[in-house]
Amino acid sequence: MPLSPGLDKGSAAWRAGRAAVTLAAVLDARLAADDGLDALVALGVPEEGWWSVLGDIRQAPWLEVRLPRSGDPRGVPLPRHVSADAAVGWSCHDGGSRWLIPTGGIQWLTVHSPETQAAGPDAEEAARTLRSEVVRVAHVLDPDTPARGEARERSRIERDVDSWILGPPALPGQRRALASMSLRILLSITRAGIPRAEAGADRLERAARAGVEAAFSSRVNSG
Repeated sequence: MPLSPGLDKGSAAWRAGRAAVTLAAVLDARLAADDGLDALVALGVPEEGWWSVLGDIRQAPWLEVRLPRSGDPRGVPLPRHVSADAAVGWSCHDGGSRWLIPTGGIQWLTVHSPETQAAGPDAEEAARTLRSEVVRVAHVLDPDTPARGEARERSRIERDVDSWILGPPALPGQRRALASMSLRILLSITRAGIPRAEAGADRLERAARAGVEAAFSSRVNSG
């Protein structure tokens, strides 16, 4: 099993990240609603429609992205026989939370979780943890040279990172550094085939995954 879910452009995790950035940009009035809807529709349309999703999120304090893995306690409770590489969620005004799960093709599954809350992760704490892990395993993985092997693979990683971050719409500047480092590390671990046991690469993977989650989650209602 790979350490991380697929992160290439078009993957479930990529669609979740891009949906979260676009939804937040519309809600913050950084992107015109019509342009935002066009970008969201290109990612697929949930059964309730994106306008309904936007209206629901307006009542929530946070829009959260999760990249759950098997056995991860932060994972989203799902119906039997349903798995998820990514989820976009928000707390509901009537309790619990609602999650959009990108599934096969460009479909979305909506899951209501009465017990699970969507709360914004601490981006500063995620960045500190990731930097600590990078220092600890610096001899295994250098985030400034994100892939072992040919320049072609390094260029591919850079293109994938840009597709996550630059959009359009682009991820807000203050979160790009965390997103960029986290994504480079996750893509490098996956594609370079670094074993879990090598210098605790699993800990580095968890820290980088948390970094992506924190970078693509956002406060959407400060009141």
